[in-house]
Amino acid sequence: MILLVIFLCGSFLISPSLGSEDLVSQCQSNYLDLLRKHSSLQEKNLEKYAQIIQCQRVHSEVQNKYTEVLQKLNDCNVKYDKLQPKPLEVDTLRAFITQQKEEIELLKYQIGELKEKCELGKLTSQFREDIAKLAEIVKNGEPPRSEVANNDNQENIQAAENTNSNNKTETVEVKTEEIPTTQEDNSRNQTKVIPQPSDRCPESQDYRDILQEIQIPGTSPFKVNCFADEDIGSGWMVVYNKVSFSFAFSRPYEDYERGFGEVSTKADDEFFIGLERLHLLTSEKPYEASLYYDEGLTKCDHFVVGNRSEGYVLRNIGWYTGGSTMGLSQGTKFSTFDRDEDGHADNLAMKKGYGWWFDQNYTRTKNLILLIRRTD
Repeated sequence: MILLVIFLCGSFLISPSLGSEDLVSQCQSNYLDLLRKHSSLQEKNLEKYAQIIQCQRVHSEVQNKYTEVLQKLNDCNVKYDKLQPKPLEVDTLRAFITQQKEEIELLKYQIGELKEKCELGKLTSQFREDIAKLAEIVKNGEPPRSEVANNDNQENIQAAENTNSNNKTETVEVKTEEIPTTQEDNSRNQTKVIPQPSDRCPESQDYRDILQEIQIPGTSPFKVNCFADEDIGSGWMVVYNKVSFSFAFSRPYEDYERGFGEVSTKADDEFFIGLERLHLLTSEKPYEASLYYDEGLTKCDHFVVGNRSEGYVLRNIGWYTGGSTMGLSQGTKFSTFDRDEDGHADNLAMKKGYGWWFDQNYTRTKNLILLIRRTD
């Protein structure tokens, strides 16, 4: 309206010569024209305002969709993280697979040993019977009583049949003749002495590693790797052989108790003779121990392992030389991932992937080779 008044005043001032009627008519015409333009501008503004409202609505919808998509993306990320296997689970799965393979190999070995023992048992029984018969022949100078009795019975039966056939009653005397024995026969009938398995590794050997059968009184024989070295001498028994970055020793407590692996003379063949055998060996006879690990070699002049009820604790390790971190500490119990007895806040057996006597000063090792030797 201000613009309208200014325009009318201007028109009045500019055209003073015009008549009043003409002036009023012209002002009205201008006013109507301005009204039309103002109305047109208002319509355009309303259209623009409507467009702005529409844009705001679209923007709000897009913002809502963006938020929804972002939420879905976050949900997908969470699900993806859940689906991703954890490193520890992967390591545990690998260790389990390796463990199953080792158990299969161990079962195959045990089946083979059982077959050999069954065949050997049959042969041994037959051999013992033959020895008993030969011993009786050598002692009495005649066949075994059972055979003589059988021969007597056959002769008596034959004599009785002859008597019945002839309708005569005769007393048939059966005489047994002595079987002469010569010096040659006696030499043949001598019992062959079978050497029994030893209870220790030899004090000297021609090779660095040899396989020997060991027997603890009251138990079955088992194979061990007997080791000799210029630095530590001969007579050593390899009881724990673990190589770097291996999952073969990630096993439960029961496996460590009975032992596992294929005992051989190869450096990369992993095995453990068993906690129970270590207890029986070291509790009956005096032993010393040597430990090969990443940092070098350490020796202790005593090595005594307790029984199962004691957690196969290291009863005595004596004095050790050759390093400040033996990796063994007196009074330490044996720990595995399913039986944590190391006294640490962490389960070191699970963390490191093998069972051991973890002490308070234990340091990380990749290779572990434990040897023991009789000292009497």
